[in-house]
Amino acid sequence: MGDGRYATLEFDLETGTRGSRQERAPALLARACGAEAAMVVNNCASAVLLVLAALADGREVAVSRGELVEIGGGFRIPEVLSQSGARLVEVGTTNRTRIEDFADAVATHGSDIAAVLSVHRSNYRIEGFTESTPVADLAELGVPVVADIGSGLLDAACPWLADGPPAWLQDEPGGPPDSGLRRSAGYLLGRQAFWVDPRPESSPVRPTW
Repeated sequence: MGDGRYATLEFDLETGTRGSRQERAPALLARACGAEAAMVVNNCASAVLLVLAALADGREVAVSRGELVEIGGGFRIPEVLSQSGARLVEVGTTNRTRIEDFADAVATHGSDIAAVLSVHRSNYRIEGFTESTPVADLAELGVPVVADIGSGLLDAACPWLADGPPAWLQDEPGGPPDSGLRRSAGYLLGRQAFWVDPRPESSPVRPTW
């Protein structure tokens, strides 16, 4: 990817037929991060769209009111949820959302809650009388947790990686200059079962390398 040699794109050298862009880079990412599987898409909004379409089409997703933000490129979290087929369940308040708020939503909506979404606020800040719920606490609710970590760092030294949520979504991976990770790309890391059956929505949002 970054060594100056030719690379095959969507071409399987062994069979002589069309291949997939979701073979090499995703496998390397999954191995590097200790995940079961990975998928590379063109930005984080695409990653959010795909994982919610896979997990929550026709069902509900709980999100803190303080995280219903507009992310890069004008993508608004409520609109991305709607496009995925998921229904939004707003939890807590703009400045304070506790684990009890999420627990109440799960208890009230029951099996209709397909996932809890934790969204990175980027450069948006709430100061003063605030409270938020750590991802590790959300994982105790017994429903899938999806963490949009923006351009955050996935590193083995980070304690929250040991028992993290079933899916991480990351935008603009900050690898070294020659890593081959395009800054216009986003990616998903998670359990193998989430990526076994590729979503039809994945083709339009595939990376352009």
